[in-house]
Amino acid sequence: MPPSETLPPPSHAVSAAVPPPAGAGPWRWLARLPVLLCLATLLAPPLNHDVGAILEFAQRWQAGEALYRQLVDVNPPLIFLLARLPLALAGWTGLPPALALQALVLGLCALSCRLALRLAPEAAAAPVERAVLGAALPLLCLAAGYDFAQREHLMLVAALPYLLLAARRMQGVPSEQGLAWGATLLAAAGFALKPHFLVVPALVEAAVLLRRRTLRDPLRDPLPWAMAAFWVLYLLLILLAFPDYGRVVLPLVQDWYLAGGDLAWWQVLLTERLGTALILLLPLAVVALWPQVGGAAPEPPPGVVHPPPGPRCEFAGSTVGSETRTGVRGQVLAPAGSKGRAPGLPKILALAGLAAALAALVQGRGWTYHALPVRLLAGLLAVLLAARWLDRALPAPQRAAPRLAAIAAFALLLHNAIGAEAPWREITWGWSRAGRLAALLQREIPGQRVLVLSPDIFPVYPALLYAGAHSTLPMMNTWLLQATHAGCPAPAAMPPAEAAFLRQVAEEFAAAPPAALLVSRRSGIPPCGGREFDLLAYFDRHPLFAATRQRYRPVAELDNYLLFRREDR
Repeated sequence: MPPSETLPPPSHAVSAAVPPPAGAGPWRWLARLPVLLCLATLLAPPLNHDVGAILEFAQRWQAGEALYRQLVDVNPPLIFLLARLPLALAGWTGLPPALALQALVLGLCALSCRLALRLAPEAAAAPVERAVLGAALPLLCLAAGYDFAQREHLMLVAALPYLLLAARRMQGVPSEQGLAWGATLLAAAGFALKPHFLVVPALVEAAVLLRRRTLRDPLRDPLPWAMAAFWVLYLLLILLAFPDYGRVVLPLVQDWYLAGGDLAWWQVLLTERLGTALILLLPLAVVALWPQVGGAAPEPPPGVVHPPPGPRCEFAGSTVGSETRTGVRGQVLAPAGSKGRAPGLPKILALAGLAAALAALVQGRGWTYHALPVRLLAGLLAVLLAARWLDRALPAPQRAAPRLAAIAAFALLLHNAIGAEAPWREITWGWSRAGRLAALLQREIPGQRVLVLSPDIFPVYPALLYAGAHSTLPMMNTWLLQATHAGCPAPAAMPPAEAAFLRQVAEEFAAAPPAALLVSRRSGIPPCGGREFDLLAYFDRHPLFAATRQRYRPVAELDNYLLFRREDR
């Protein structure tokens, strides 16, 4: 039987539920406390700077600028399409765009947790594991902190139900058809956010295929084919609806962006966030991938009724096994002997974590959010392996499960907080560089257009977002100049891509002068011949830019930033 299909519901359902032990309520509320702390942190400003930059581009796209022609960015279009959803919600409800985005991502977290917990083991067969997952999965969705709503965070949240489903498929444990399809398509969208993410389903599906003893059943499973079809359709959408991505963006990526990686692969491996995450993940992965890990669960407590052994059941030409067990909804949960568990779950989490680490290495930047999935999956794998051991070792695991879930939740909270930017960015927002820049823009040019000449994403985009101001630069920052002027001396002849960027900035600046000009003294380009690279002097090389800039006068200076305001507004 293909793993995505289900048996017809039986005429009666046999409950395998076990009532919670007395006094479990306070422990369950204690296990929820880390979730509430994470929720309070992520709802406080600032929104992540990259998320703010994507939201800013989506606003400009919605206002009529052409994506990948007037708005040039290396991200494929899916993230900008998704960013239009909070803008629609903000327009309908009057919410600020940042809060609307957070509300939708929280909705995604709730949906993912619900799907994942429906694919988790039964409490009767694995009470500690079920309780720990019930505390850990919501926490994992919210523990991104300052990186909440980053693409890596969205990918991991969308992939969680798929990872639990893959563990069931690895063991031939059937699931509800609608649940399986929903988890698969949600994950397919998450993996499509970046091409690097495709290594995760590739490794997971390879493990599922190798675990199944014959090729016939896995190759007839429609779920991986559905993911592949989703990605093919998405590629066709890019080619047909966004042709400028291939004509404009991909040459820039190939010629300049990929070469601008800050670190070699081994340097990325030794960065603080990824390196420490791998220190935890690698030994856990060895344990999880060991052949006998995740064996049979202990017998369920007295009072749990199982149906008698029945005949072998066949559906769609495939055999499910000689015995099955039903849950409270009449759903077929597992072949006999598995007790509703997915013994392959530690293996799937380990492989997903290793694949996420590979995706981080390929990107070559070593940024904190690249390591986020590795860190979160390593923490989840740690508490899962501990829960499985306790389910075997404790004489009464059902009674201890609520307390152990609370301990696991606080352990994960500590694991995710060590070395993280949250909640410190939120606590210091009011007097931070970004907070003070936001206050300056709110005072001088609230809700107006500003040309930002800076290599920075942070603190520019939190500041623009909370001041209601909008950048007019064709790119999110001046990364192309950093790439073309990386050496000393700079190229004698300006590359065509750089010349086009300079011309576009100058012509748009002259055609529709914004209310202000915000310039960073720090160019991000190494000094050459003892002289600092001056962004204003560089753009003044174009006569249109130089002539238009005469209409601006300096009004404020903050840290490395100069703010000029147009006099004839």
